[in-house]
Amino acid sequence: MSKGKLKKHPYLPKKRPAQSEEQIDRGIAGLAWYTPESYARLLEVSADRQQRHATYAEWYESATDALINLQLMGVPVEKVLLDSDALDAFVKWCRQEGCAIDRQACSSYISVLLSSGKATIIP
Repeated sequence: MSKGKLKKHPYLPKKRPAQSEEQIDRGIAGLAWYTPESYARLLEVSADRQQRHATYAEWYESATDALINLQLMGVPVEKVLLDSDALDAFVKWCRQEGCAIDRQACSSYISVLLSSGKATIIP
């Protein structure tokens, strides 16, 4: 991909998730970053699995492109680790909040983790 040319991705959210005032002030976006094991588990429990990538490799390529696109747009972005334990916590959070386990909930959960300082940020 040439520098400055953005590739459109079907999995980039059309709207940014709700963020805390601190995140807005800092201008930070969070991007869920899965492990192969947690992505496989996500596909098992996700209400929107038909709209997700079928494999971890496909997701990883798309997520990497999304990360690059956000950075090219000047959006500071943090990769937030959702390993198996964090994914279990996400599922529990969805149940407590009474929401579907889907992209929208994941975006909200990532925002909660970032604003609370509980996110595991990976380089």
